[in-house]
Amino acid sequence: MYQARIHGRPETLQKVLLDGGRARPWLGPRMPQFGKDNVGFLVQGLATLEGALPDDGVHQVALNAEKLAAGKHLAGKTGFACNACHDVGGTAGTVTRGVDLVGMHERLRYDWYRRWLQQPQRMHPGTRMPSVFPDGGSTLPGILDGNADAQAEALWRYFLTLRK
Repeated sequence: MYQARIHGRPETLQKVLLDGGRARPWLGPRMPQFGKDNVGFLVQGLATLEGALPDDGVHQVALNAEKLAAGKHLAGKTGFACNACHDVGGTAGTVTRGVDLVGMHERLRYDWYRRWLQQPQRMHPGTRMPSVFPDGGSTLPGILDGNADAQAEALWRYFLTLRK
């Protein structure tokens, strides 16, 4: 099955389980705190159970002017309009409240992010997120030669650049 339920980086999941970390601060419910003795190897075990490596590094994408401009365009109104639904740097989405994209690097594994852009319904049935790269291709062929991998990296790098 293609579904990936454990999408977080181990460091972030550990913060949620042990330190009260939150990905969606506008939601009332919080994860109960179980204490280090009770959490043990749960973080690494969950990643392993899902077939993911418990890698905690942030995926790095080389910064260049073309990629940064492409990422900004892709995120904007004439691109995928990410900010219509997602918070961006603390500014709430205008249609609904999706997680803040500026902080996604701290929370998400890149491989999960990449699959999410292609098949969000398969990964989380019922989500409002549309497929950005249906059938592995881009709906915006004029940007970065329509290469979905290059566009995904440009978006990732653009939002990484906006971190404070």
